[in-house]
Amino acid sequence: MALTLHIRRNLSEATFSKSLAMNGVPANLPLSTVGRVFWRFEDEPTMVPTFLGETKVGTELVIPFDLKGRDIRLFLIGVSDSGTESAIEKQEGEQYLLVAPATPEEEAAAAAFSSIFDFYDDAPTTGTAYQDLYSGTIPAATFAANGDKVKFEGDGTTAANANSKILGIEIDGVGTAEANDGYDNKKWTVDGLLMRSGATALKYSVEIIIAGEAAFADAGELAGLNFANDIALDLRGRSPNLAGDLTAYKFAAWKIPAAFVEVAPDNAITLNGAYLQLNSDYLVFNPSALPDNALTLNGDYLQLNGDYLVFNP
Repeated sequence: MALTLHIRRNLSEATFSKSLAMNGVPANLPLSTVGRVFWRFEDEPTMVPTFLGETKVGTELVIPFDLKGRDIRLFLIGVSDSGTESAIEKQEGEQYLLVAPATPEEEAAAAAFSSIFDFYDDAPTTGTAYQDLYSGTIPAATFAANGDKVKFEGDGTTAANANSKILGIEIDGVGTAEANDGYDNKKWTVDGLLMRSGATALKYSVEIIIAGEAAFADAGELAGLNFANDIALDLRGRSPNLAGDLTAYKFAAWKIPAAFVEVAPDNAITLNGAYLQLNSDYLVFNPSALPDNALTLNGDYLQLNGDYLVFNP
């Protein structure tokens, strides 16, 4: 990512904080008022630090720099009036790690794959009736487009007895997979996926696994949903013989966006995978990638493809 580095070091001081030193041994010389800044990529520790710029105390060093999405380590070396540097090895200078900011694409991905809810406090059954161990809410408009998905996972344990224990997942009030038996001191997990399949339809798959037992699975499609409203996603349980026979440890859900597929407009002319789009009185070209056989002309290119030319303006 291209950005401008603004390096401010000890702006309130008259000198840099380290005296002149040769290979780390103080030379008992006056403090330096000039500093040279070097850099290397943090993930390349063997890279020789490269000169970035020179600045005086109280003066800001402003330099355009492309981090390329990677962290860099800065090294500050003091310089004497005669030009002697305070360290032979740049790595001996004062150091600062500059963490690369997220790119717009990374920020968009982080926002897209966003957490919906996290429950982490233990939730045992408190009675003998069916109850919500965790009551999750999928916010309105989470399923904005067909293919938008919500992934969920949970786990827990059962008491060390042969009493009946019932565990299930409920989606917008509709029950799905359910495990029901006298599970004796068993760890369990539950996971599933919800996917919008239509304007009011949601496909689901749910699996409950009890340690040492056969898995319980369910899949189907719910119809008549209104995605402009919240949708409930509940992890439910029942211990009909004794409260506390079933305990959930955690339950979490997060959104996964629909896969992005670029589709050419109806008025597009497709050329070798890219397309030209007639837009009012001009053409807009959407290239895929610069081919190996492209003839580059001042940043533009002509590509010989069989017996015709593809132009990328």
